[in-house]
Amino acid sequence: MPASRKPRPKERRSVDNELYQRRAAAAGIVMVSVRVPSVRVPEIKAIALEWRREAKLLLESDLPSADQILQIHAVCHTLDLTIPPEAFETRATAAAWLHAHERKLGQRRIHIPRQRTADP
Repeated sequence: MPASRKPRPKERRSVDNELYQRRAAAAGIVMVSVRVPSVRVPEIKAIALEWRREAKLLLESDLPSADQILQIHAVCHTLDLTIPPEAFETRATAAAWLHAHERKLGQRRIHIPRQRTADP
């Protein structure tokens, strides 16, 4: 760290971390614990680096959020429309598509399926 750069205060770090975690969750990236063998295997490090690279690319990409995807599917189901591939290009196209179809829904409520949990 350069001498002229001051460390961020604890409050700022926690705000930055929370924003990062929200962006990651919105992109569908979750933290997963991985068990590795006690004997070093060179391929494992390469695999982990590739996973991190792909996760970073996904986070930096402008793909629609998981909520937007669910909403588009629910609207298509409610209005009996075919799934529009162009709506999934970016977050902005997904938001524009959803906004354009708000009036068509009228008073009908869309049904967004809840995430299933693995309860025994």
